[in-house]
Amino acid sequence: MRIAYFMGEQLKKKHLAIAMLSALILTGCSSASTAPPTTAGHLPASTAPTGSAPSAALPSPTRNTNERGQLVKKLGETGGIPGEDGELDLKFAVTKFEFVKCSKYAGDLNGRALAAHVEVETTGDYEGPLDVNGAPGFIGFGAYYWRGYEPDGTRMNDLNSTAIQNCFESKAKLLPDYIGKGEKAKGMVLIDVTTKSGEVAFDPYGDGGWVWEYPGEKANA
Repeated sequence: MRIAYFMGEQLKKKHLAIAMLSALILTGCSSASTAPPTTAGHLPASTAPTGSAPSAALPSPTRNTNERGQLVKKLGETGGIPGEDGELDLKFAVTKFEFVKCSKYAGDLNGRALAAHVEVETTGDYEGPLDVNGAPGFIGFGAYYWRGYEPDGTRMNDLNSTAIQNCFESKAKLLPDYIGKGEKAKGMVLIDVTTKSGEVAFDPYGDGGWVWEYPGEKANA
């Protein structure tokens, strides 16, 4: 009787352990499948993406897109993200491109410093894709969120070089790092491009974004 009881207890413990292990495995699989993706690279430590672009802002066959699915824009043309009412909660325009000189303390560029002059305006309802120091709803226009393409379509490797981050000794002429709801701002965004002409795309949501051609002549060299 004691032997039978002992064996029964051992079997019960074994079955309980297997059941607990199965539950842990299922819980782990469920967590992995629902966890949001993380972003690697040069994303500043104080920020994290919190959402994707609204579907109305994504490229469609009826809109002017290139072969990469990017929305093609001209200088001064407005781009943005619409709200629930269809009006733009985020409006921005690149008004000018020019090459600029960096400080002698900036270091070596990959190519040359291209300044995009940007004007931005948001409504009180805008919810941007970034968390900044724990606060949600911001958007950034820094070089990390841009891509560059040489005239033959080759993608440039690093528009957000250390040298471009340190290009100017003062940030007075630069667009603020992050913009929230109900704000209006204008200033330069500096990016490190490898060729005198080509295309640059602003892609804060990771869906292709908006793209412009930049000129082949240096404005300020």
